[in-house]
Amino acid sequence: GDLNEVYGSSTTSKTEPGKPLGQFYGWVSEGIYQTKADADKGPLVGQDLYKPREGDLIYKDINGDGLINDDDKQYIGNPWPKLNFGLNFGVQYKRFDLTALLTGILGVDIYNAQESFDHVFQSDYNTTGGIFNASFFNGNGVTDVPRSLNPQRSGKDSGKDPNGNWSKVSSYHVKDGSFMRMRNIQLGYNFSTNLLKRIGTSSARLFIMADNLFIITKYKGYDPEIGGDVRERGIDNSSMRYPTTKYFSAGLNLSL
Repeated sequence: GDLNEVYGSSTTSKTEPGKPLGQFYGWVSEGIYQTKADADKGPLVGQDLYKPREGDLIYKDINGDGLINDDDKQYIGNPWPKLNFGLNFGVQYKRFDLTALLTGILGVDIYNAQESFDHVFQSDYNTTGGIFNASFFNGNGVTDVPRSLNPQRSGKDSGKDPNGNWSKVSSYHVKDGSFMRMRNIQLGYNFSTNLLKRIGTSSARLFIMADNLFIITKYKGYDPEIGGDVRERGIDNSSMRYPTTKYFSAGLNLSL
């Protein structure tokens, strides 16, 4: 699957015989360099042989040659869930009834491509508040978020992301996408028989209803419920899709 991230086109998923379709494929991230001394010991990154700095992601040198390149890529996530589930239940007490539908997915990975856009400056120098959490931004030291590109930095790295913290595919961006969503919940009240006789109806029910009332998930992106075809499945590029809508309604059901 091809994904246009911060720069150019990055291959995010790969399919080969004997493997699940469209698995995420890239570098393995092992944390963030905390000091310059640690970064100086790290392997060089990419074709430009970039020397990492503190605040950059640490990539695993799979073959031990001191370089991070295509030879160090491996499968880093699976967008196919281990379990899809649904739970439909209802209870009734006197004239009240309550029904609900819960749905969810367990054991699924998401490639959070959207956070690459949320933590860097775009061509118009706009971004989101997420960039304030990045290492060495606005007076920060090393945080739990890797260094962002800096369009105000002088030199050959100005305006770029030489370590690929945000522009290269790595396991740092692979997140647990498990969730449970309250798809629908409805509370109804059935009017008494005496009242129904007076108004000339056989049944009357008043109800209030909510769709997508809440979601329980550890995923910090916009919405973990992601579809997509084989090549793009599980890739969260939120700018390309409309968020799940939460809405409320009420009504009256009458039978004559």
